[in-house]
Amino acid sequence: MKSKLTFLFSLTFLFLFSGSVYGEEPEVKKEYWDNGNLKTETHYQNGKKEGLETDWYESGEKKRERLFKNGEREGLVTLWFKSGKKEKVSPSS
Repeated sequence: MKSKLTFLFSLTFLFLFSGSVYGEEPEVKKEYWDNGNLKTETHYQNGKKEGLETDWYESGEKKRERLFKNGEREGLVTLWFKSGKKEKVSPSS
């Protein structure tokens, strides 16, 4: 039983602290509207935008999604009207 606990503890330790060995931990920055609704959520890795960035209207409806890789915009951008209906998907914006 003791060896199982030691093994589980070791795996947990490695999982939790592997980011400090192999690079910075991913970070998510969030901004909020005055009414408390989420305004922007941006993912960072090593101080650069990495992954999905999402913006919302003050009403709470999604406004825009775009992807970043190594700090540079990559791929398509999806936009929504304030009504919640998808406006367009484009390579820029």
